[in-house]
Amino acid sequence: MLKKCLGLLTILFILLLPVLSYTEDGKDVEDKDLSNKTVVFKQNYKVRFGMVPVGYITVTLYEDRDLYAVSVKANTTGIADVVYPVRDKFLTFFKKDLTSFLKASISIREGSYSRDEFMELKDGKLACRSGEKVIERDVGNKRIFDMVSAHFAFVLGMRKWRDYGEASNFYVSDCKKDIRPEVDYYGTSTIKKGDKEIRVSQYALFLPVKGILLARSEDKKVYILLDEKDMWLVYSYIPTQWGNIHIEAE
Repeated sequence: MLKKCLGLLTILFILLLPVLSYTEDGKDVEDKDLSNKTVVFKQNYKVRFGMVPVGYITVTLYEDRDLYAVSVKANTTGIADVVYPVRDKFLTFFKKDLTSFLKASISIREGSYSRDEFMELKDGKLACRSGEKVIERDVGNKRIFDMVSAHFAFVLGMRKWRDYGEASNFYVSDCKKDIRPEVDYYGTSTIKKGDKEIRVSQYALFLPVKGILLARSEDKKVYILLDEKDMWLVYSYIPTQWGNIHIEAE
């Protein structure tokens, strides 16, 4: 039970590599080049399974001219790291105008299991590669994001439009199909974080993609709290069939 939850830490964050390259005006942009980009946002998140700390997720958002880049790293700690070590990495690039993602790559290292995947959207065609398996299909001019960039498409869309309907008006792709997220707004409230009080906006998310942990039941939506001013993730509560996952900004 615990192993299954640990192995999905990075997917949980979004409700949520072999080195990724992407061509920007003829120039390759790689993971190692992120140090040359401007950091817009960086946050560590503590992850608990019930009351038990199991690890952390580090999220960094970069910008460079007309694109954003997001790096997400998930690691187990303590006893969880002994039982089932996780070292997952996501890297994705998407357009600053929030019209689509460009390329995304994932490196899964969980216990003895490993998997590498790559996605690219270009000229209305989506290509996905996992090992020797390649999926290619036409998607037209849909506003499409991968799982990681979808989180930031929503957050940055909220900062831009302040309208959760407009901000969630996109598709999340799992390569085989593209799904519209369902987002409900529950108003604002105040929470205490240390000695500070933070005003947050409350949302519930349901992503009906079969096989994704977050979509077991529409009655078990992911609840997320975003800072009311900047719209960054403060806290997320994720009910699953194995127990409850909590993700909290440090």
